[in-house]
Amino acid sequence: MSSIPFSLPEPSSLSLPPTSDLPNYLILLALYTLQGIPIGLSMSIPLLLQTSLPASQLYSFQAIFSLCSWPFSLKLLWAPLVDATGFPFLERFGKRKSWIMTLQVTLHELIRERP
Repeated sequence: MSSIPFSLPEPSSLSLPPTSDLPNYLILLALYTLQGIPIGLSMSIPLLLQTSLPASQLYSFQAIFSLCSWPFSLKLLWAPLVDATGFPFLERFGKRKSWIMTLQVTLHELIRERP
């Protein structure tokens, strides 16, 4: 048998992360949990509609709710763009925050203008 080119640390040398990082881990856990809620809802609502709608309306509502999963599918294409660029007039907030602020204002205006 050949020798392994690396060695694993002893179990006694492994330690838990510092307790000062615990709030950050809890925030991360909460954010990932909240991120999964829209995905779960967009997948479960068509199933709930099957029991409550007539067949003539069912397919159109299922088609509308299938569009809800598109942003999650396109996230792989969108993320490099957000990481690489920012808005020059909002650069003082950073690249990602400038995207968030711009999209939040855009969504607000789109929703507000809707009759």
